[in-house]
Amino acid sequence: MRSHGLGPFLALLVAISAGEGHAHEDRLDSLRAAFHAATADTLRAKAASDLAEAYLGIGELDSALSHIRIGMRALEGEGRSEPSKQRWLMQLHKLKGIAHNNQARYDSALLAFQRMHTYAERLRLVPEMGAALTYQGYQFREMVDNDNALAMTRKAIGILKSLPTGPDMANAFHAMGMIHLDLGSTDSALYWSQKAAALYSALGKHHHLLNSYVNMGECLNTAGRWEEADSVWMLAAQLPEGLEDPMAYMHFAGGQARMLLRQGRVTEAIQMLDSAIILSKEMDQKHSEHYLLFIRSMAHANQSAWNAAMIDMMASLDAHATDMDYDKIRSTEAIRQHAEREKEQALAQAELSAQRMQKWGALVVGALAALLALVWYRSFKAKSRAADELRRKNEEIQRTQARLVASEKQREAEQVRTRIARDIHDEIGATLTKIRLLSDVAATNTPEQLPDTQRSLQRIGAHVRHVSGAMSDIVWAVDPARDTHQGMLDHVRELSRRLLGDNGITFDLDLSCTSGATVMEPDLRRDLHLLINEAYNNILKYAEARHVKVSLLLNARDFKLSIQDDGIGFEPGEQRGTGNGVRNMRERAMRHAGGFEITSSHGQGTRVEAHGSLH
Repeated sequence: MRSHGLGPFLALLVAISAGEGHAHEDRLDSLRAAFHAATADTLRAKAASDLAEAYLGIGELDSALSHIRIGMRALEGEGRSEPSKQRWLMQLHKLKGIAHNNQARYDSALLAFQRMHTYAERLRLVPEMGAALTYQGYQFREMVDNDNALAMTRKAIGILKSLPTGPDMANAFHAMGMIHLDLGSTDSALYWSQKAAALYSALGKHHHLLNSYVNMGECLNTAGRWEEADSVWMLAAQLPEGLEDPMAYMHFAGGQARMLLRQGRVTEAIQMLDSAIILSKEMDQKHSEHYLLFIRSMAHANQSAWNAAMIDMMASLDAHATDMDYDKIRSTEAIRQHAEREKEQALAQAELSAQRMQKWGALVVGALAALLALVWYRSFKAKSRAADELRRKNEEIQRTQARLVASEKQREAEQVRTRIARDIHDEIGATLTKIRLLSDVAATNTPEQLPDTQRSLQRIGAHVRHVSGAMSDIVWAVDPARDTHQGMLDHVRELSRRLLGDNGITFDLDLSCTSGATVMEPDLRRDLHLLINEAYNNILKYAEARHVKVSLLLNARDFKLSIQDDGIGFEPGEQRGTGNGVRNMRERAMRHAGGFEITSSHGQGTRVEAHGSLH
């Protein structure tokens, strides 16, 4: 389900000027006076920017855009490339993007933020570069282009890492949470939303903290973790400063009402939904109206008010249909088509020039063509027959090759599955032998040897748990339904719970893929499983860790893996165990045209990183 939480950076855009968006008339008067008094280009641009910002704060978007255009015209002409003028052009494009965003003209907003980023790059202003990329990511998300939204936001985070953490980084974290929630990656969505909430809390940004709580609540609701979700909604209810914003209140009301319904407080839930639905209609927020009406329908059904429930359900469907008619997707296509038109125009110009150059040559070619036409016509039928025969033979060859390739792939897949099953089965066989020997010892012990018997039984229990885990790995290895990228992520989640969680180690998972249904090669599945399994075993044996962070990203072409613990670490050159484990992990990554790196120092934990190709 698409996240309906308003991004905190968008809230910043809406309430960007004096008094968090409530500009006083006396302030507007003073800004107008400064604007009319300004004569120099830069001063006039600054005055126009200040006045446009104030108009944005009170929602007068047309007036804001008018003064933005005036400011841009003031900077045209000689000296436009001066750093001071470029700085004001960057600011004006930012305000233009904000105004178009608030008009739901996401294509125009995207172009404005792209120009903002261009000026920020020229001036080497890192915070503005990161903010511009985050804003672009939000526009792509609104236009339902999550691939570009994810790419822009990741790029923003990479740039902002070089700066002390602040609101821009928190905004980017929150945007990542929203995008992953849209994609259905609840683990990653919760991970990024928690990072945003922690940073907003440290910065005292309660309005934006509320938006992060809303996203966290949606993640937990989606995952069916109701008690944790209710705790988050209770935290959000303690932020009255954030609830003063109508948009934030609408999004909070949906989650809070669901919590009240689970607690049986149906009347309170309906009262809260009533006020939020009125706001959604006043602000023409069809997506929020659809969501809130749907929840109120469930509340009425809970009271057996079937007529009211049916009315709300029909109204919810109408709001959803209206929301789907908006021009978000068409806006994305408009930008792409604009670029295609420019490309076609350039090609047309080049073709026109070439035609002019070839005008005289065409006359000569025409004469030769007339001479050759007779020869071509006589051989045409013979060549056509030969071409048809050749095409039929080629098609037959291609079909044969396709069958051979499919057969070879199936044979390779079966060989890999057999090898995986054999490897794990050998391990299970050895473990079962240990269990049998320990059972024999326990059976022959006398009552006076009770401590020895208990130790044998404890070791038998440990071996049984090990066999159970190995059997789970066998099921995963041979089940064709788990051959996909999403199946790999699900396996990593289960492996983490079994090896880390069941041994008292807490962990965070950031698991995502661009195409969950894509099939993964059996060799790669096996090597990734064994690489991660070896890393977890090293943590259990040597690290003495309490918490582990795991990140696995499966792109269209490659994978990126990172496992970091907070254990005791070790110095480079130290050998832990036989040393075969690290060598095997490196070889598994290199088998897939990738690399492997392990970094550690005493008291600083250990980080394992691997990457490679998915093909």
